[in-house]
Amino acid sequence: MCAFDMCFLCDVCRPFSRIVESEARYVGKLALLDRFRREVQRAGALDKRQLSTLFANIASLHAFHEEHLLPQLVCEFVSYHRRECRRFAFVKYAESNTNAKKKKSAKIREPLACQ
Repeated sequence: MCAFDMCFLCDVCRPFSRIVESEARYVGKLALLDRFRREVQRAGALDKRQLSTLFANIASLHAFHEEHLLPQLVCEFVSYHRRECRRFAFVKYAESNTNAKKKKSAKIREPLACQ
């Protein structure tokens, strides 16, 4: 679901919102894996070679996605959403203004057409 539920652009921003939400879930799963790796290491269940084989770079992946990628995705999504809202609102205003002028000019011409 779109992070901006009340927005009239939900159909436009939904794909971007899903990417951000997917990345957030991925960061949560990486955090869980990192926590599990620390618990296994603390318990001494695996030696260093086995740990490095199973959990090769989980800590650095988690740090990168949590500290860099996810915040940048969120920032870009919010920026895109705001930009599209303004553009969409302007287009709707321009359309309504044009339609209002057409209706007004039709009302002015209508009596002339009848004469």
